Amino acid sequence: MKAFIKHWKLLFLGIFSLSLTGCWQKPPADYDFAISHASTLTTFKTREGGFDTSTYPLPRNKGLVGNTVIPYGKTYLAKETGKGDLALQLDMETGKITRNRELGVLSSWISDDRYVYGVKDGQYLEFLKYDQKLEQVEQKTIVDDEYASSVSSMTFLGSHLYALVNQRLLADETLQTQRHQIWRLSPDLEIEEKIDLGDAVGGYMSLAALGDRLYIAETIIGKDDAGEYIGGNHIFTYDTKTQEEGVIELDLSYPRRLSVDESGKKLLIEHDWTKMDGYVWTVLDLDSGEQQPIVFPRGEVDYLLPYAIHKGRYYFGLDGKLVVYDPSKHEHTDYDLKEYGIGIPEAILFRE
Repeated sequence: MKAFIKHWKLLFLGIFSLSLTGCWQKPPADYDFAISHASTLTTFKTREGGFDTSTYPLPRNKGLVGNTVIPYGKTYLAKETGKGDLALQLDMETGKITRNRELGVLSSWISDDRYVYGVKDGQYLEFLKYDQKLEQVEQKTIVDDEYASSVSSMTFLGSHLYALVNQRLLADETLQTQRHQIWRLSPDLEIEEKIDLGDAVGGYMSLAALGDRLYIAETIIGKDDAGEYIGGNHIFTYDTKTQEEGVIELDLSYPRRLSVDESGKKLLIEHDWTKMDGYVWTVLDLDSGEQQPIVFPRGEVDYLLPYAIHKGRYYFGLDGKLVVYDPSKHEHTDYDLKEYGIGIPEAILFRE
């Protein structure tokens, strides 16, 4: 039996109970990162001119929903494809997976080293807090009879959780009357402050934090006469200590998702690929204000490209290709993933 397991290198053990832990054989001790693809996980160890790889099956022939993957201490959390309420916790070092159905369908979730915070939205908002075993430890329900609310993004700043809340007036049948706020929540999910962003007919899709400042992406500013959305091109800023507000004008429209590069004091801004000519990001230097676009052409299949920031490098998973970008030099290195049997990547995960 030991020889059989060693030969096949079973990485995950599929379990059909509500919340159980499976053990898989430990991945290579010195790999750098892994890519999930087509119900498979491939580990990569960087070497000169390429990588050494090992490939393992994911449980139950399911993949990972790439835009749900979040780091959680030395593990990753992700949703399993086809199961909106099933969370997977992957330990990239020890080779362990926890499968948990108790989280429900969360519209947004985020984690620090101790807890996972999630939210369910609709006519009321339900904020939830989970411990390291993914067991619920806090719950806060906010009922609003006037507005239907949704949380598009969350971030941490200090010990507080900040949520970007978009609301639509229920009495307006056109649903055009909107209100946008940032809520500051305490560790036990009590609302301590509401920061008003105005009532423009538009959309704020992403929230990020660096230092004492919040950054808010204005994705949409309204509609034209034909009813089509008009793209925004601003990042709004809010200093949580001084309450000073500011605005950064972008060269490109439709900023949809903000990621923070703390080592370089930069924002990596993803633009809405459905509105752009190709897959487009902007690297925004928060000190100098310099904006550097990153543009990739569309492939044969349109999908949400996985990307990640790790130790000052930006990793992009394209159709059959991995691109590693160095923002300090504005240079990138391309690797052919098809050489390693990878077509469309789902997520990029790092060992540490």
